[in-house]
Formats: sequence, structure tokens, C-alpha cells
Amino acid sequence: MIEECKKKGNLVVASTHSDCSDRCFRWQGRVYSLDGTSGTTSDGRKYIPLEIATNAEFKGHRNGLLGYNCRQKLIPYSKGVKPIKVTKEE
Repeated sequence: MIEECKKKGNLVVASTHSDCSDRCFRWQGRVYSLDGTSGTTSDGRKYIPLEIATNAEFKGHRNGLLGYNCRQKLIPYSKGVKPIKVTKEE
């Protein structure tokens, strides 16, 4: 998935879904870089390196976004396109 996204650019957006685990919830729907950089997109969205989200600790284990049983997908970023925001209650 990451290699396919790299062919289309340096930035990706994590998908969102309604029954996301607590482990992934804070990371879904955000913009990430694939080259370790941080910054702001031309439409004002902040981005951080994907590794920050994937290496995040949860309950004492390094298992963040895209970890075990994660159904999030990465899609190439494009200006103005934002995934649907989903609340924990939904």
C-alpha cells in the first residue's frame, strides 16, 4: 500500500471508519508524509511522518496505525480532499 502511494506523491491520508479501535482512533483521517517530514499542506492541513502514527505505543506495546487487525488504508493526498470524520459514538 505504501509503495503504491509513493508513486503518486509524498503525502497520504489515513482512511476513517466507524468502529475504529481506540488504538487507531486518534490517527485516522490525518495527513502523513512518507519521507519523514512534517509541515502544512497548501490547503492548511498539518502533516507528520507516518512513522509517528505507526510506531505509537498503545497499552505498553508499539502498535499504532496499521498495526494488528487495523483496517485503515492509506490513500494518496490531494488538495482539498478530506476523509469523512467519524466520531467514537458512531
